[in-house]
Amino acid sequence: MSHEVAKTLYQANHEAGQKFEYFVTGAIGAMFAYSVQNYAPEVLAWNPKLWSQSQSCVWPHPFSAA
Repeated sequence: MSHEVAKTLYQANHEAGQKFEYFVTGAIGAMFAYSVQNYAPEVLAWNPKLWSQSQSCVWPHPFSAA
């Protein structure tokens, strides 16, 4: 195989790889934009109900008298 043919094949492979990376990046960006289009931010606050509910199904509450 001549040097020119190898160089042409390498360049074509490199360009195809870049186009694929741009496609994947664009698809991920579109999915992210679609998933957050109706997002409404909320204030972060401590909710003790969430702690007790999530912990009660795994192990006893750490502050309970067991």
